[in-house]
Amino acid sequence: MSRRDLAIVIVVALGVNSVVALLTTTPGDSVDAHYALAGGTLIASGEGFTAPYFWNYVNPPTDLPAPSYRYWQPLSALLSAIGIVVLGDLLPPFGAAQAVYVLAGSLVPVLAALTAARLGEPRHGLIAGLLAAFSGIYAVYWSIPETFTPFALGAGLALLCTIVAREDGPSWIWLVAGLGAGIGHLARADGLLLLGVVGLFALLPHREEPVRRRVLFGALVTGGYLLVMGPWFARNIMVFGSWQAPGGLSTLWIAEYNQIFDFPAVITPSTLFEQGVGPPLLARVEAL
Repeated sequence: MSRRDLAIVIVVALGVNSVVALLTTTPGDSVDAHYALAGGTLIASGEGFTAPYFWNYVNPPTDLPAPSYRYWQPLSALLSAIGIVVLGDLLPPFGAAQAVYVLAGSLVPVLAALTAARLGEPRHGLIAGLLAAFSGIYAVYWSIPETFTPFALGAGLALLCTIVAREDGPSWIWLVAGLGAGIGHLARADGLLLLGVVGLFALLPHREEPVRRRVLFGALVTGGYLLVMGPWFARNIMVFGSWQAPGGLSTLWIAEYNQIFDFPAVITPSTLFEQGVGPPLLARVEAL
């Protein structure tokens, strides 16, 4: 893909995201965005990962303020905090957070372009990049403090690096692929699946690579992933006594999303399967 085509994608993406950000002055009805913005504001003010509130009844705290991010992942708040710290004197918190997301969201079409160019021809890269920049009704989400942008960046980076490494890239590309998987997981709990996908491709036979070398690739993926997620796991262990926040583990057993707002929240394997295996299995298939 030529530098000219890549520059076109970058300029168009920045332009689209900037215009959308100017037209979006509040987080709207997105609970995720409100929570990320509030969390970023608290982090920027020195409060850290604590909050004087909780928003669902899954493993609620016994006192306030309490450790935050008992349910969601923290990357969206961290990105918001960067914007608030850097631009907080010039813009309101939401606008400052948006500035970071405009820049980060503009990298998503770049990753799409580079991936398409690798899989197809250079012109496919330009087309894919422009389609990602003009993403229809989803364009509004790239510039608000939500999980869409950081997860797309992590997943896109992991996918691109996996393709490069499987084709002809140096071994260290697997480390970057692991970093991408870690970014995806730090953005969303289901980002853990990225580690499985990237790790699988690292271990699969390719170009008559010996088993020992493929194990090295898998170790590099895991190492890159832990560089991102290791500190967060350590925090969770210190605060909650588990590598995963308690709210995230409980959601394995919810039958449907609104159940997290039940009071008291009774979310166990027995409540999930009280109507049999069929309904929860069907709900998960429909979600896919």
